[in-house]
Amino acid sequence: MNDEQVTELNLIKNNVIDSMNTILEHNIDDFSKSHVMRCGLILESFIESIKDISIKNLFFDIAKDTILQLNKLNNSVAGSLIDVMERKEIIELINRACILKQFNGTDEDITKDWREW
Repeated sequence: MNDEQVTELNLIKNNVIDSMNTILEHNIDDFSKSHVMRCGLILESFIESIKDISIKNLFFDIAKDTILQLNKLNNSVAGSLIDVMERKEIIELINRACILKQFNGTDEDITKDWREW
């Protein structure tokens, strides 16, 4: 993955975190700043882990692990962390990474089999 592609994925990740922080500022849900930070770390780890991956199965293992971590985090706050906007962005992030790696086409959602949000 080149720097421009990594930047593109980081922009999507930042949109997710910004959205969660906006919700947090309005005290709408049951999650805290530490939950948002944990989500950011999970997404950062995903991006860092897949940057140099060239094996499709390994990429899918990393994506699955990322989604399972997000499921656990979201479930720990009764599903309030990942709402519609965040779900859309996280799905876009993971699927876009898969497309950039040329592992899937643009019409496929690799997250749907594992995600609970």
